[in-house]
Amino acid sequence: MSELNLEKRYEIDIGLYKHFNQLILSALGFIYTLISGLMTFYFVYKAEESAKYILIVCICILVILFILSIFSIYLLNNLNDELKEISQELKLARYPSIKPIKYFLFSNDFISVMAIVILVKLFI
Repeated sequence: MSELNLEKRYEIDIGLYKHFNQLILSALGFIYTLISGLMTFYFVYKAEESAKYILIVCICILVILFILSIFSIYLLNNLNDELKEISQELKLARYPSIKPIKYFLFSNDFISVMAIVILVKLFI
């Protein structure tokens, strides 16, 4: 009975992992599309005084994105620990690695920080 529960937990965690990956990639795609549209609007209308506010909006979006990426890495570490524990209890040789999505989120954080620095310089 407990092996059934472990197998079900493992199946749920794998489903959560897949969903989490898809959600992260979809959300990042949407956010970067939004920022590119706002930046295009800014460069077209940057002569107008109110166009500077677009930079503030982009900076806010990037700060929120940075915070969410750090939080996602924390959640992924928790999921990895649980997958590792269940895999050991089920005596499985392998379990899914979170490293690719974790490295992707770290690179996203780096890009966010660099973009924030560039946008602040444009704003000043």
